[in-house]
Amino acid sequence: MNNSLTHAISILNTSYKHALEFGVFKGATLRQIKSSVLPDMKVFGFDSFCGLPEDWVLQDGRIIKAGAMNAGEIPGIDGVEIFDGWFKDTIPVYLEKAQPIALLHVDCDLYSSTKEVLWGLNDFILPGTIVVFDEWVYCHEKQFDDHEQKAFYEWVKAQDRECEFVKFMDTSVCGEERKIVRILK
Repeated sequence: MNNSLTHAISILNTSYKHALEFGVFKGATLRQIKSSVLPDMKVFGFDSFCGLPEDWVLQDGRIIKAGAMNAGEIPGIDGVEIFDGWFKDTIPVYLEKAQPIALLHVDCDLYSSTKEVLWGLNDFILPGTIVVFDEWVYCHEKQFDDHEQKAFYEWVKAQDRECEFVKFMDTSVCGEERKIVRILK
């Protein structure tokens, strides 16, 4: 159970009807999202199901190689639409049906992938959208802003966005790595 997601879902703007997860892996958090949001909310999952698109350098210098974290198969989750492929290819397909996003779960680990998500969905990330980052503090240059966090701050600046961090202490496994953000502008 991801406590950050549970809390984020409890504070959603329910006038928005789309919940998206980027980085599905085996589907555990996507199932949590689907079972927790209102029944009229549409849930979408995005993943290549081929593992990471590039190497991921961790804060201790270890490298998780491209292709790692490959779940091997697409999880079947009732009531969830899965977009199978790289984000750069699947986001444009989603945009054909896109609506304002209530919940955006960013679990794509890498700077490049997070950047693709934020820029690709920019027009549907609106005031009230809740974004949950799963690897907010992963870094390899001791700056705490090398991956998801770096992409987020660049997006905020480039798109003239405003946000607030939702105060929440996540005591679940790896909870200290997560961050909940409410978009204000």
